Amino acid sequence: MNKIKITYKLYFLFTIFSFWGCTEEFIPSTENFEDLLVVETTITDEFKFQKIKLTNTYTFKDSLALPVTNAKILIKDNFDQEYLFQYKEEDTAYLSLEKFKAEPNNSYQLYIETASGENYESLPETLPPVSNLEVQLSKENIDDKFGASFKVNSTNPINEVIYYRYEYQEAYKVIAPYWGPNEAIYVRESPFTTNYCYISYQPRQEDDKVCYTVKDSKEIILATTSNQSESNLSDFLIKFVPQSSWRSAHRYALNVKQHVINYDTYNYYRTLKKISGSGENENTLSPNQPGFLQGNIKSTTSDKKILGYFEIASYSSERIFFNYDDLYPNEPKPEYYIDCNVEEIVSGYPCGTPPLPENLERLMSLISFGNKSLFKIKQGDPWDTYFMVETPCSKCTSISSNEIPDFWYE
Repeated sequence: MNKIKITYKLYFLFTIFSFWGCTEEFIPSTENFEDLLVVETTITDEFKFQKIKLTNTYTFKDSLALPVTNAKILIKDNFDQEYLFQYKEEDTAYLSLEKFKAEPNNSYQLYIETASGENYESLPETLPPVSNLEVQLSKENIDDKFGASFKVNSTNPINEVIYYRYEYQEAYKVIAPYWGPNEAIYVRESPFTTNYCYISYQPRQEDDKVCYTVKDSKEIILATTSNQSESNLSDFLIKFVPQSSWRSAHRYALNVKQHVINYDTYNYYRTLKKISGSGENENTLSPNQPGFLQGNIKSTTSDKKILGYFEIASYSSERIFFNYDDLYPNEPKPEYYIDCNVEEIVSGYPCGTPPLPENLERLMSLISFGNKSLFKIKQGDPWDTYFMVETPCSKCTSISSNEIPDFWYE
């Protein structure tokens, strides 16, 4: 879960606060790399298959954290009701065997047993109060940039301090600006003679003009009403999308996810954000992070450390769409994220025996390695001219997916 930034075989150990939730000043020290279990889970008041993810810490020499697949996991409430979990390969996580939700006034504890016989358990956690969620879209200037801002208003029926953690999922339509109906092909057939080795074209073999990109937030977004005169949260900025962003050039959607959490959970994430330098492009919820932060889970069989936090949260979400032309009527669309340079190449002679004409070698190379894709063709006598452009400009599937998300609508 929590990103432990490890430099080669060393990492900084930050003991932030004790298992029992007290906040203490941390003192950094350096230790040898330890292979620690990492827990990522948020149990909510949604009636669903709840999810728990287990991985191990890893060094910079490793490309990613491998999931821990052979643990025994259960959650038990204060009425001795047990909820068992099983690893699902397609989710790379443990899912509850049955749907359930966190209930008010109940407490829940997490229990983990690893294949090596190490046992871990969490402190009892209860469900925080529910807060209503309203997401507003508006246009404004922020840091000298004009664009669309998504702000949250949250109200709750009780007059007390509320703590929030936010995530979001952005989705946007991608249209290849230099798409054409055909694709270039380099034909090599046996026997390899000049009649069986040539450049040609054919109709596109996949839908690669319109795509959809879906991305989850990576930053830690926290809010609280502790510094306000009332217990409602107003105009809290979640996401700003500049008008100049190519992602908003057609249709854009933002799904804001609100977790109402307790103070200890809020303090854990706030400390994690401080030591990790969490920003929009940094994934703080994956195990590659500068430091060890003690959460509310500990081993009951040894002094072995564990990373992560067993979180119980009240959950709500809201998704907002906008079309660029509706939000910015009569305004020019933002430029694509890369320059689309069109290169004209005459197809030339069949590929035959080297040495080949320079233009033919160039065209063969572009097609073979996929560096550029066909935009259009100008037929000629005797040779055609191929207009080639950077592949993402002509083929959206090179950077996105042509599958329409389930939630998408026009």
